[in-house]
Amino acid sequence: MSAQPANPNVPPDHVTVEIDGQSLVVPKGSMIIQAADKAGIAIPRFCYHEKLPIAANCRMCLVDVEKSPKPSPACATPVMDGMKVATRSEKALKYQRSVMEFLLINHPLDCPICDQGGECELQDVSLGYGRSVSRFNERKRVVADEDIGPLVATEMTRCIQCTRCVRFTADIAGTYELGGMYRGENLQIGTYDGKPLTTELSGNVIDVCPVGALTNKVFQFRARPWELTARESLGYHDAMGSNLFLHVRRGEVLRTVPRDNEAVNECWLSDRDRYSHQGLYAADRATRPLRKIDGQWQEVSWADGLAAAVEILKTHRGDALGVLAHPATSNEEGALLARLADGLGSGNLDHRIGNRDFSDAAVAEPFAVPLAQIEQADVIVVLGSNLRHELPLLHARIRKARMQRQARVYSINPVDFDFAFDQAGKQIVAPSGFAAALADTALREAVQGAAGRAVLIVGALVENHPQAAALRAAARDFAAATGAALCRVPQGANA
Repeated sequence: MSAQPANPNVPPDHVTVEIDGQSLVVPKGSMIIQAADKAGIAIPRFCYHEKLPIAANCRMCLVDVEKSPKPSPACATPVMDGMKVATRSEKALKYQRSVMEFLLINHPLDCPICDQGGECELQDVSLGYGRSVSRFNERKRVVADEDIGPLVATEMTRCIQCTRCVRFTADIAGTYELGGMYRGENLQIGTYDGKPLTTELSGNVIDVCPVGALTNKVFQFRARPWELTARESLGYHDAMGSNLFLHVRRGEVLRTVPRDNEAVNECWLSDRDRYSHQGLYAADRATRPLRKIDGQWQEVSWADGLAAAVEILKTHRGDALGVLAHPATSNEEGALLARLADGLGSGNLDHRIGNRDFSDAAVAEPFAVPLAQIEQADVIVVLGSNLRHELPLLHARIRKARMQRQARVYSINPVDFDFAFDQAGKQIVAPSGFAAALADTALREAVQGAAGRAVLIVGALVENHPQAAALRAAARDFAAATGAALCRVPQGANA
C-alpha cells in the first residue's frame, strides 16, 4: 500500500485525527482527551486534570480506537495521523458504564450530607453513565479518616483513588506529602506519618478532588453551592494579585475559590488568599474608629472620630500633613485618598510602609517579564526572598521551570530557605553581603550563558533593608551586565 501524500494545509508538527466523525488537526503528542476537549467533545474523566501529570488510573475515559483490539484510555493515548476514535459508540459506552459501576461499588451514598454535593464530578458522571440500581449487595469498604490539618476536611471512604491530590502535592507544590498505601481495593490515600499538610497551597487539593473525600473544613456544612453567588475579586496578600471568586450568601462571604487566569495564578490559589475571608468576621477586627486618648487606643463612635479628624485637619494642612496608604489598597481607594490629600494641599502620599531607605527615590516597577514567562527562563536568580512563603504561586512557577525545563535556579539569601526545588547554586550571606554575592564571576557567567533567558527576582529582604538603595543599584547593575530581566517583588498586592 503506497503512502498517502501529506496534506499541505496541515503544519508539520500537527496530525489529522477523526473523533466521533469530526476531523481535527491537533499538535503531535497530544492525547486523545486533549484533542477532544479542544473540539468540545465531552469525554468523562476523574483522574485526568490538565495541570497534573497523566496517571490513567480511573479508566473512566476509555474510548474505542479503530483497529485497536482493546479499549484505550483517552488521557494516555497519543493521537496519530489518520486515527479514528469513537467516544460514544456502543463499545465505548459499554466500557465507560462498566468503569462507572466499578467505581460506585464502594462509594457511599453520602450525597445528602456531603459538602461536595451539587458540584461533584462523580454525581455528574454517574447521572449519565451509572445504573439506576446497583447489582452489588456486598458491604462497602470503610476507610479511617486522617486529620491533615485545620484547613482540609477528610472523608476518605468517599475516595475513588484518582490520585489527583497525590500528584498535586508531588508535582505542583513539591512537598510529596500525600501518597497511596496498599494496593487494589485496599489502596488508601494519606500522609504516611499522620501529620498536617505543610504546603502553602494545601487548599488546592480540595479543588482537584472530584468527589467529597477532601473538602473545605472552614466551609463545612455552611451552605450548598446553588445558594452561593460568585463575586469576582483579587487576592491582596502578596504581589501576585491572584484572581478569585468570593462565594457570598445573603451578604456574608462563606468561601473563596480560584478564578482561572493563565497569566497570573493559573487555576491555583494560596492558602492565605483562600482562607483569609475569615478575618472579615474576626472578633478582634476593628470596625469603628480608634483614637489615642491618654496614650491608649480607644474605640469611639464614627461621629466622634470624624469630628476629631476634622479638627486635626483644620490645624495641620499642606506639607504638615502626611498620608499613608496600605500597599493592598485598591486603585479606587488610592485615587480617592490622593484626591483628599490634594484637596488638603498635601503632596506627602506614600504606601512604602515597610521600607527604610528612600535615598534613591525608587518607585514600584512592573515585572520585566510576564509572570507566565518566568516558566520559560533558563536561569533564575532569587535575591533576598523566601519565595515559598512570600509568593507561593511564583514559587510554584519556578518549580515548574526547574522540573519541566531543567532551568537552573540560584539563590542569595541569609538563610537556606526550604524551596521545593533543587538549586544549581546558593550563597548564604547576610543582606549586607548581597551586592558582593551578585558580583560573583561564576554566577554572572552562568546568567550570561542563558542568552537573554534569565530572570533576577528581588525580594522583601532587599526592599526592606536599611541600605536598600545600594542593593537595588547592585541588582540593576547585575541585570544590565548579564542581560537578566529584573523583577522586583513589590510589598503588597497593589504596591
